[in-house]
Amino acid sequence: MFRMERYICMTMKGIYQICLGIIFLVLILAFVSVLSSPIVFASLVKEKSVSKEANPREIIIDQNYNKNNNYLDINKYFELERKFSRESSETLQIRSGWIEMGSLEDPYNFFLSPLSANSHNQRAKLTTKRQGFIGLYHPFKGKVYAGTGINEDEDLYGAYLFGVNGILNAPSYGEYPFKENIEKHCQEFDTNLVYGIILPPSERGIVNNPNDTTLWEPASSPGMIQAAARFSKLSSIFPQIRGVIIDDFWYNYYVNAITLEDMKYIKGALSGKKMLPDGTVDLESPPTTPNLQMFVVTYGSEMSFLDKNIIDMIDGVNFWLYDQEGSYNKFDRYLSILKAKYPNKELITGVYIHNSDYGDMSNQSISYLMDKGIQLHEKGLSPGILLFAGHWLVKNYISQERSQEIGLSDILYRKYYPYLGEINCQVVDDETSRPLQGVKIKIYSNTVRKIAAAEKTTNEQGMFPYSNMARKITAVEKTTNEQGMFRFSGYAGRSEGVSYSFITDKEGYDPYKGSFTLEVNKAISLPSINLKQPELNIILL
Repeated sequence: MFRMERYICMTMKGIYQICLGIIFLVLILAFVSVLSSPIVFASLVKEKSVSKEANPREIIIDQNYNKNNNYLDINKYFELERKFSRESSETLQIRSGWIEMGSLEDPYNFFLSPLSANSHNQRAKLTTKRQGFIGLYHPFKGKVYAGTGINEDEDLYGAYLFGVNGILNAPSYGEYPFKENIEKHCQEFDTNLVYGIILPPSERGIVNNPNDTTLWEPASSPGMIQAAARFSKLSSIFPQIRGVIIDDFWYNYYVNAITLEDMKYIKGALSGKKMLPDGTVDLESPPTTPNLQMFVVTYGSEMSFLDKNIIDMIDGVNFWLYDQEGSYNKFDRYLSILKAKYPNKELITGVYIHNSDYGDMSNQSISYLMDKGIQLHEKGLSPGILLFAGHWLVKNYISQERSQEIGLSDILYRKYYPYLGEINCQVVDDETSRPLQGVKIKIYSNTVRKIAAAEKTTNEQGMFPYSNMARKITAVEKTTNEQGMFRFSGYAGRSEGVSYSFITDKEGYDPYKGSFTLEVNKAISLPSINLKQPELNIILL
């Protein structure tokens, strides 16, 4: 009996404890249910608001893609860069009077997380894809994977509409024979700017090859002087050719593979001075293409061994961070050094998609540097951005997963395409209204940058003082087609548009100067330009 009572008591106690547990659990669930409803509603409201005002200039926060891979080693090993890849703290601590690049004023609020796929697609539907000032250091003939605003197996150019390109002075590259590469980008694609890439001795080029004289067929060991002369001649056919970029310059100069005397000949050939039978240049002859520009590739580790004679000779630098993943967030400090050491020079921002020593670059570093390059262009400091390179964007060289990791179309639809505009215009004979073919149109951005005066002394901060002089960046040079038409698309600003000036050049006609404003995400047809023939001054005797 005692045992039975004890058993009943224990059973009742257990049931009581279970009931208390159930009641407690029900209370907790009810409390959570009450609180969760407004939280979910608030989060939905916040998400809706962010989607509407997402900043198209955001930096995507994404994982770092430093994967081991077996990619074809296309980019030649850069020995000096590896040797000096660790920039000294002294170099990085150099400061100048230049303001570091910060965020631009933006009509959108800052947004930290990536846009959803639906948001990307909605933006693509609302934005027209146009050419501008971003392009490839080595175009490539190939197909791409589908992406935001891109169809599967679309051609690389059609997928992105690159507006600035660096074309290699070589018999062929990227599945393009040299002639096709030039004609395709200057005529069929009608890109804004083209730079010839000159190979130095470290890249199988030679300084002087007197036999490299065929205009459309660079030699297998192309001459640097002859390459400059080649692009000088081609610029008279295709005004989009703005100048040349000498690849891996400072390493070759540092080991004396290129000398100061060599550079004088290269510069002379580029400016269209007379070529001599031995492959050198008559430096005293008059230039025929004096406005072509010469840039040199410069890496982040090459800030210490510079030569003022070279800096005075060149027009700008094409700047790259070879260890991009480890250095991209120091870009502002490099920029300060560049502006101190290369005063008054233009800067083409280089962005790696992949290179042979460091492999794949992350979406984060690519997006960040493209954003910096866009800011430089907006401030009138840079003609464009070059991505290395075309083959790291096509199916033959990357997987679909890697294409999605790069996310280039997403970057362009957020940071770039929405801020481009377009104009088209016809040029006609003033007297007959006949369309004029072959009229050269040079277009300048009216965003100006101050340049230093002729003083050679620095101020207390070690900077060259500025005067009221200013320089405009050439946005594009074009030629009218058979219908007398030309088209230009470029940077249109954040909201109020960007002003551009232009001047025409046609033999037998007076030059015509004008201006227009590009408006964001709009195409505008300008009134026709009527060119007049010069009046004849007849003197009666």
